[in-house]
Amino acid sequence: MNKESSISNAVSYGSFFKVPRCIFTNKKYNSLSDSAKFLYMLMCDRADVSIKNNWLDDEGNVYIYYTVLNVCESLNCCREKAVSILKELDENGGVGLISRKKQGLGKPDIIYVKYPVEEEITKSYPNAKEENGEIFLPEKAVGKTEPQCFEKQNFGVSENRTQEVGKTEPNH
Repeated sequence: MNKESSISNAVSYGSFFKVPRCIFTNKKYNSLSDSAKFLYMLMCDRADVSIKNNWLDDEGNVYIYYTVLNVCESLNCCREKAVSILKELDENGGVGLISRKKQGLGKPDIIYVKYPVEEEITKSYPNAKEENGEIFLPEKAVGKTEPQCFEKQNFGVSENRTQEVGKTEPNH
């Protein structure tokens, strides 16, 4: 096996999921079970596919279908647990990461996946506005900043050496 093929095999991870960091760092979401966090990650992934396929409702909002049976299959759990996990995420009785709209007549619920707001950003910028899950910072917060000048630091003289292993210079 040559060096190039071993490197390419080591770097090839395949596909992966993304999840917003604040699901783990924001105190608002501490009550979520690991299963609910995992389901939310799967729903975000499906919402990304809906965006690519232009699945929009009449108001231009992206939606997904994720039935209780889909939840059972994805998380390898029973129906009762799947319903409980959906309630954890729902805006009615849960943390508000999803919103479900019933269609009736045996049709699956339309699910709107909401993207959480980073608590730290809104604390840092009290004038920040949130609209449709996006954060808009005040104009002053994103203006130009002055470049900082630093003095050139000299940490000692080092000579150019060959790549052979040899004596290193001690720290003073």
